[in-house]
Amino acid sequence: FTLITTSASNRGQMDIYVDDVKITTLNLNGAATVWQKTWTSPTFTNGIHTVRFVNVSSSAAYYVDVDGITIFQPAEVIPPAAISDLAAVTGASTGSVNLSWTAPGDDGSTGTAASYLVRRSASAISDEAAWNAATPVTTGLPPPLAAGSPQSMTITGLTPGTTYFFAVRAQDEVPNLGGLSNSPSAQAKPVTPAEPGTYDDPNPNFLYSGAWLTYSGAGPYLNTLHFHPHHHQRLQPRPDGHLRG
Repeated sequence: FTLITTSASNRGQMDIYVDDVKITTLNLNGAATVWQKTWTSPTFTNGIHTVRFVNVSSSAAYYVDVDGITIFQPAEVIPPAAISDLAAVTGASTGSVNLSWTAPGDDGSTGTAASYLVRRSASAISDEAAWNAATPVTTGLPPPLAAGSPQSMTITGLTPGTTYFFAVRAQDEVPNLGGLSNSPSAQAKPVTPAEPGTYDDPNPNFLYSGAWLTYSGAGPYLNTLHFHPHHHQRLQPRPDGHLRG
């Protein structure tokens, strides 16, 4: 905290106590009057403290002023705890993985963190270098719940049948970054083999590459996909009268 006081020729000395422990003695006696004189205390632990000011002047003619006190909120320095129970399993939809973990806190294992960071990699994310090299997951992240609560998310858009490693860490509002979690792995759900039957073009079992266009003409092929390797080309006349594509 900061004490605001005044020094002058008719001021004396002031003892300052915090929790009944004397911190210092201020000499406020001076030839010139100084208004809004300040004194800043040492830093104390966050919590409730009792502050006491005592006039210890050598003469009853001297007095002391307490013009104001400014109390400062201590800086947030405790990061969220590291997640130690991250689990990864193959998801229900093609190319997905489900993650689950227990929420850490805002300060260690208490409170509620501000947000999560999730990353994936082809190898274990076991240290800061691996974390920095891993790919951030930017969609589907859940908001943090109170410490000790179960959390989960589904990561989609992965390559079906490929094994990925994951890591999660929490951060607070500063943000102080929590420690690195364990790094489990799971296979993104493979493409499900098509059973005998008739399937329409948009079926997720079909993977398209190249240039495919939806046929819009009349007849039985309306709204079906057709491969057009040159659909960006067009015919135009040359100066010699011949057509070129």
